[in-house]
Amino acid sequence: MCGLFVQSSAAFSNQSISPIAPFLVTDLGVSRAQVGFLVTAVYFGGALVLIPAGRAGDRFGLRWLFLIGLLFVGIPMLAASVAPDYLTLVILMLISGVGNGIALPPTTRAIVEWFSSRRRGVAMGIKQAGLAWAGTIMGLMVP
Repeated sequence: MCGLFVQSSAAFSNQSISPIAPFLVTDLGVSRAQVGFLVTAVYFGGALVLIPAGRAGDRFGLRWLFLIGLLFVGIPMLAASVAPDYLTLVILMLISGVGNGIALPPTTRAIVEWFSSRRRGVAMGIKQAGLAWAGTIMGLMVP
């Protein structure tokens, strides 16, 4: 369940953009392409740190990366809710993506460490369901 929670929480940043896209276009006066770039910013931020985060997980352990990653997702997302302009929002989404990239590699390693080979498939499926849960939660709550 820890993996499901981390996966869901880390995915809130990329899953929150689609449900609020119409509001972003209206409230910030940006184009649909600019809204799409917010998703790119999240994924780019994650891509920057995925490999170093995996190495850090090997070296420092999983729980610290869960915590650090979720802080890097949550704090920028909170700030993004009151972002005064588009550029600030892009930067905050990029930082949130970094948090996503920090939090996710340890979730997979946790599956390998915490479950026998006979249980890893189910455990991985539960963990990966976190992405769908995040999308569902964001779709229902954010607008």
